[in-house]
Amino acid sequence: MEQFLGYLLPGLMRGCVYTIIALGFIVIYRTTSVLNFAQGELFLLGAYGVYFAIAQVGLPAYLGIPLVFVLLGLLGLVIERVTLRPLVGQPILGIILMTLGLSVFFRGLMVLVWSDIILSLIHISEPTRP
Repeated sequence: MEQFLGYLLPGLMRGCVYTIIALGFIVIYRTTSVLNFAQGELFLLGAYGVYFAIAQVGLPAYLGIPLVFVLLGLLGLVIERVTLRPLVGQPILGIILMTLGLSVFFRGLMVLVWSDIILSLIHISEPTRP
């Protein structure tokens, strides 16, 4: 029973994260009829932003999390106005490719800014070999 509860809570937490991401895909697709390939990177950018605000800058969580939410909301507004709005009326493939390009851009940006964290997490998660 103890082992079951040890697996239950992390499983529920991971399921909640997947549910939030899936709901984001559904809301964006239903409102715009476009599958946004950059959504996962924006979700990850929010996670890195919260980590940066709380762990590296030292803000308390009750200030860091809302601050990152506001900044990501502004980033979403800029993305919509600068990259997606000019594509209204264009073929749907152009909009999909723009979101794919944004995905690649944000992934590269995260590797550039937080590559030391990514590498340390990779080394931590690797099993030790005799």
